[in-house]
Amino acid sequence: MKAIVASVLVLLALSHTTRADASAPDDVPATCLNKNFNVDPFECCKTPKLLDETVVKQCVKSYPPPQDVKDEIKPDCMSECVMNSTQIFDRRQNVNDAKAMETFLEKLNGKSVWADIVQKAVMQCLDDADNRKEEFNRDMKALQQRFPKERICSPAAGFIMECVHVVVYKNCPASVFKDSLTGCPAIKKHLNVDNCPFYTIFPEKKGNKAKKH
Repeated sequence: MKAIVASVLVLLALSHTTRADASAPDDVPATCLNKNFNVDPFECCKTPKLLDETVVKQCVKSYPPPQDVKDEIKPDCMSECVMNSTQIFDRRQNVNDAKAMETFLEKLNGKSVWADIVQKAVMQCLDDADNRKEEFNRDMKALQQRFPKERICSPAAGFIMECVHVVVYKNCPASVFKDSLTGCPAIKKHLNVDNCPFYTIFPEKKGNKAKKH
């Protein structure tokens, strides 16, 4: 995709695993699947770079997307790498809310049309992650028992990373979203009216929605 930037790299690396789209239904309706909008979704809305591109690329290189079914079951380590590198996570993997807000907003300099949208997205996603803390802990314990010799990364990291980018995209400002571009209005309706999961706007991301962490 021509519009790939650091934030989009994160989203594409995560979009088939964590499903951190809190507004999407648990059971994906058939009408949400097998769509082809014939347009790059990031041409409809060019989201801003929210993270340090060097950090993201290094973490993607160190922890590439899942290559097999076993890896798809486990939380991605790329997100945890980014969270650690940006110090959003402390040494005990607790989230530093103030640092998270600072990190996601720092490239916008407070002047962008995106600033308020990103701030609200970060607040929403941190709250959602906090509400799921017990689920995340249960998932980690279950996976550690299933894969006793392997490192299990934090599901909260992937959830927060994807959630912020999804919420930001879904709230794309009218001044940025290209309603005049063929396929873009259909994507907006698909996400915000039909309430379909974000990953279903990509033709290659087919199949039923994975269980939420």
